[in-house]
Amino acid sequence: MLDGRSNTGEVRVRGFGDLEAAIMDQLWATGTAMTVREIHTALAAERDLAYNTVLTVTDNLYKKRWLRREPAGRAHRYTPLATRAEYGAANSP
Repeated sequence: MLDGRSNTGEVRVRGFGDLEAAIMDQLWATGTAMTVREIHTALAAERDLAYNTVLTVTDNLYKKRWLRREPAGRAHRYTPLATRAEYGAANSP
């Protein structure tokens, strides 16, 4: 199951990393689209993070199809493509 597939061939969802989970939690809790700057500001209150780190991890979540992004001037606004409940259901055994 190295490729994320079970013995039956279905694709399983892997768990989020620590920062991925924090970003998703922030987006789910807010309930509105956020820029990376807004996500960084919210998370920086609890942990010491570089803006570029949050940008990279947010972009990775977009590339993994966990987030939708829409242009907002020179930035993007991100929203989750799945609810917290949908993620939990897909990630449970």
